[in-house]
Amino acid sequence: MNKEFFVSDEIIQKIDKFDSIIFDCDGVLVDIRNSYDEAINKTISVIMKELFDDDVGNVVTSKIHFGLKAVGGFNDEVAVVYAIVMTLAASKKSNITFEELIIDVIKNANESGINSIDVY
Repeated sequence: MNKEFFVSDEIIQKIDKFDSIIFDCDGVLVDIRNSYDEAINKTISVIMKELFDDDVGNVVTSKIHFGLKAVGGFNDEVAVVYAIVMTLAASKKSNITFEELIIDVIKNANESGINSIDVY
């Protein structure tokens, strides 16, 4: 296995000026929660517009995002988006506000993630 890689002279000159490089992979040094919430909201907006011709705006708050993550089983944003889209669709059909329904969904969700949403 070849373990070589190319780095331009310009980059090497810039790197030589650093004493160290810190990689922040888990959000300890830089709080990136807002960017996740924004990406999730944009994804949900596109899906809801395409599937239901509905402009939902920004429905995901950090509280909702953290609520789903804390349950377990919602460890990636795909599962979070799925849960929100399904809750929005159920909200429309049941005449229960999204805000009320998402609280129930989070309370009844479990570590099986999407499966617990489908059962609920």
